[in-house]
Amino acid sequence: MYRFWSALVQPLLRDLDPRVLVEVGAARGQNTRNLVAFADGRDVAVHAIDPAPAFDPDALRPAAPARFVFHRATSLEALPRAGAGDVVLLDGDHNWYTVYHELELLDRLAAEARVPFPVVILHDVGWPYGRRDLYYDARTVPEEARQPCARGGLSPGRSELQGSRGLNPFLVHAAHEGGPRNGVRTAIDDFLAARSGELTAVFAQAVHGIGVLLPAERVPPGGVARDLVDAPEATLARLGVYDLAEEHRIRAQIALFETQRELARAQRRLADLEG
Repeated sequence: MYRFWSALVQPLLRDLDPRVLVEVGAARGQNTRNLVAFADGRDVAVHAIDPAPAFDPDALRPAAPARFVFHRATSLEALPRAGAGDVVLLDGDHNWYTVYHELELLDRLAAEARVPFPVVILHDVGWPYGRRDLYYDARTVPEEARQPCARGGLSPGRSELQGSRGLNPFLVHAAHEGGPRNGVRTAIDDFLAARSGELTAVFAQAVHGIGVLLPAERVPPGGVARDLVDAPEATLARLGVYDLAEEHRIRAQIALFETQRELARAQRRLADLEG
């Protein structure tokens, strides 16, 4: 989700002026650092949640606000400790069970605190995990809630797993794409269906997909959030969210070119050695 910081997340935070920020899925800490920097000088509590972060959260302590809390736990374990957030970033375990229950838990926490449902920003609502479960640790999902799954790569337009080929072949995925209770976007759709139109949902198919859930009580009269509700497509385009897809493609093309160049150099060195 860190790729959306400048285009979408930061403008929304400035507009909404939250007091409690919650991040699910800290990974390498890129977005955590952004949140800490945003909170600096503001009366904002930052809660970051990840059971296995790929960075040292304590390294942020010198630059972090006094109210920075890192929860080394799963989202469903840690969200009650974080309490009712004003803005929540969900980019953790990309499967129906986890995301659906994260949203239900956020709803319950808000009701218990007697505050509105938070503004929720969700990553990976598009391909490949919008309609297919990913299990970082299948043991965290009850067996009856899991899709048939296996380790294998993914390819657009192909429901079956691709073995050692395709995207993320080292991860455990649902054996097939689509169907009930399968994927992040499906979890969001199912949650929204029970809310009877109380939330405005905005989605953009850029860099694996980004979504924003906006409760009316949280949307100021003017600004980015109001524009997303009134004119979502035009606002996403104005903010540059769709431009990120082209930037992502260009960066991938450059990386491929550099890899091909390194391979060619290695082949020449091998030929010299053989000669």
